Amino acid sequence: MIRNKITKNQVKLWQCGGFPRSFLGGDEQHSYSWRENFILKFLERDISNYGFNIPPVTLRRFWLMLAHYNGQIWNGAEFAQAY
Repeated sequence: MIRNKITKNQVKLWQCGGFPRSFLGGDEQHSYSWRENFILKFLERDISNYGFNIPPVTLRRFWLMLAHYNGQIWNGAEFAQAY
């Protein structure tokens, strides 16, 4: 019987979103800062490169709403009411 033992490093990598630079960031504050900057740049620069003209603040709010909906049945009407 094979048992999977989850190590502290695996848990930390999971909490860092699987990003090596966040994982190797040293302390928690640097790791969190790296993830925040990554998300900010993605919403500001990368999404607009795909042709979407949505303000980064609106996209971030949408992402947060999606994150809180994890594991639930999608109800688009609830999202529309929240805006």
